[in-house]
Amino acid sequence: MRGQPDSLSLGQSAPLFAAKLPNGETFHLEKCRGNFVLLVFYPGDFTPICTSQLCLLRDCWEEIQSAGILVVGLNPAPHALHKIFSGITRLPFPLLSDASGSIAQSYGCRGKFGSNVRTVFLLDREGIVAKIWRGKPAVAEILEQVRQLENRL
Repeated sequence: MRGQPDSLSLGQSAPLFAAKLPNGETFHLEKCRGNFVLLVFYPGDFTPICTSQLCLLRDCWEEIQSAGILVVGLNPAPHALHKIFSGITRLPFPLLSDASGSIAQSYGCRGKFGSNVRTVFLLDREGIVAKIWRGKPAVAEILEQVRQLENRL
């Protein structure tokens, strides 16, 4: 499924949110302005497709960082599980717990039974939704989208 969520469109300001990180600090999306942000809403830690998706981002980390992209993963799992999963998979980016589902809901990717519909949002440097992918986009596709945005500046 590659369609866009019903409640959020390209060109809209991304809904702002704050969420606790597993280390107790708070992540504020608003403080990411000036950077490209990749929000990865995924159903669950330790599931084969989710693990593959997040590890592909890890494996291309140098390219992602060189493109100036901040990556954040989100799902309803508790911080303790995120910490274990992130440690085992050696993810270099934070995983946020959206236990209430309110963040996923505001982005139009909360699925049935409280899980997330696999959706990736690319936000531009101003916090505007530049691209939405349902499913698991290739890292090359993400990087190409950022290059296109950079060329427009």
